[in-house]
Amino acid sequence: MDPITLRILHLSDLHERGPRESEPWRRRRVLGSAWEDNLDALCVAGAPDLVCFTGDIADWGRETEYER
Repeated sequence: MDPITLRILHLSDLHERGPRESEPWRRRRVLGSAWEDNLDALCVAGAPDLVCFTGDIADWGRETEYER
């Protein structure tokens, strides 16, 4: 029997901000362009079967943080 592969993409604590409240994503503390590089690599490798968003998606829970 062939093994089944399940590809899971787990994203946690994105802390997205509203469009007027944040500096460009590239300048953010730790992630910066590394986020985009890793996302590009994931796209080349193929789509995940499941995407899980956990933790804090927004910083303050303001409506503007969810608009994008």
